[in-house]
Amino acid sequence: MLLGTPFDDAKSNVIFTWLLAIPTNWLASFFYPTDRPEPTPEEAVRFSRKGDMYRAAVLFTYRWIFGTPFSLPFFIADFMLSYGVSSS
Repeated sequence: MLLGTPFDDAKSNVIFTWLLAIPTNWLASFFYPTDRPEPTPEEAVRFSRKGDMYRAAVLFTYRWIFGTPFSLPFFIADFMLSYGVSSS
């Protein structure tokens, strides 16, 4: 499996991704029109940077997507290093 996709071969994964990405993009365009105003500073904060629980949830999800087993020391290292990456 590649990145948690349900198929073993690359061609099926690409088709699967396109079949989900195109309708998702089209549907999102109804909820987020292109002519909306710029976000306020509070709205511009990324989801994964709003709090520690959000950050932990995103990091845990990445472990699952890439198909790697959970490792507490690696998870803690990811969590701590994410602060250094997001400090700028």
